[in-house]
Amino acid sequence: RPEFALGTYYEVTSDVQHGDHVHTYKQHALKGEMIFMEYYVDGQLRSRTEHPGGYGFEYSGVEKEFRDGKLVSITVYKDGKVVSEEKY
Repeated sequence: RPEFALGTYYEVTSDVQHGDHVHTYKQHALKGEMIFMEYYVDGQLRSRTEHPGGYGFEYSGVEKEFRDGKLVSITVYKDGKVVSEEKY
C-alpha cells in the first residue's frame, strides 16, 4: 500500500501474516530506485538493508517535516549527506 507517491521519493509498506506474527517490509525509494528497506516483526524494527538481497548498508535516512498536519518537505540522507530535498 503506497503511503507517499509525491515527487521522486516514495515509501511502500507490505504486511505479511506469519502465524501469530506480522512481518512488515517498508521500502524507501528515490527516483525509482530502492535506497533501503526496513524489516519489522510485530512493529519492532529488526533490520535495515540497502538492497533487498541484504548486503548491509551505510546509513540512509528519511526526514519528513509536517506543518499544521500537512507534509511540507521530505529530505533523504545517505551517508550523512542530503541526496534529495523536496518541498510541497
